[in-house]
Amino acid sequence: VVAVSLKMFAGAGYFSLALRWIVEPFLVDAATYGWMIPFAVVFLSFGLALFWALAAGLAARFGTEMPRRAMLFAVLLAAAELARGTVLTGFPWALIGHIWTDTPVAQLAAWSGPNGLTLLTTLIAALPVALGLRGLTGGVAVLTAGFGFGLWQLAQPMPDGAGNAIVRLVQ
Repeated sequence: VVAVSLKMFAGAGYFSLALRWIVEPFLVDAATYGWMIPFAVVFLSFGLALFWALAAGLAARFGTEMPRRAMLFAVLLAAAELARGTVLTGFPWALIGHIWTDTPVAQLAAWSGPNGLTLLTTLIAALPVALGLRGLTGGVAVLTAGFGFGLWQLAQPMPDGAGNAIVRLVQ
């Protein structure tokens, strides 16, 4: 229960910081709508944190030892983030994998999508807990490979005609 509660509050803190932009529409007419800001931030953050709490509860229930629990939580947290993007019409913003957006590692999203980057991130974070120094070394190796692949991908020449595409946006 304590682990689930901690993950719930950790998730709420994460989402309240990651989704701080959500209050901007209320500030257009702050005199009329400003009172809703605390409710939007608190309820949305804790509502989204329920997914993290579910992942923590399942990991605590089925992870008998710390190494297994850490890896199980990493996988379940990535699955919870995937579910968060689809359940009840979904809210796919502020995925954990979005931390790679401005880095070469983001090139891996071409193969795995943002949820794959989330799984990569949670597994790299869990490796040192599960395997100690070997896990830390493995996590650094995976991260280095991700950066290397991304840099290699970004160094590839653009395909012919790539700059000639016509894009029209209609609202």
